[in-house]
Formats: sequence, C-alpha cells, structure tokens
Amino acid sequence: MHNKPISFILNTHAHSDHTGGNEYFEKQGGKLVQNTFNLDSFIHIKVKSHSAIDNIYYHKESN
Repeated sequence: MHNKPISFILNTHAHSDHTGGNEYFEKQGGKLVQNTFNLDSFIHIKVKSHSAIDNIYYHKESN
C-alpha cells in the first residue's frame, strides 16, 4: 500500500456501492472529479455496460 495523499476521486458509475465512499475520501483531501476536461493525463471513455453510463479511466503515465 502506498502512503501517498489522495488527489482525485473517479467513479465508474453512479450506483451507491461505487459512490458511497466519496465523502470519506473528500475529507482525506481528494477532489471528486465531475468531468475529465482538465485531467490531461487521463483518457476518459464512456460506455454502456453495468449501468446506462459507465466510465473507464485510463491513466497514461502509469498504464
């Protein structure tokens, strides 16, 4: 486990089992990302899979 600060919170979809911990991580300093326009190091892909809109985030630098 890494002892690095939390920077961003990215949800794969809006179901509560995926978003229920957002508040906890925001209190730890994480920023909830509502859109990815300013995340140059991420590729954001929207797909229909588990819900009507699912999100895939790919961080180019860490593969």
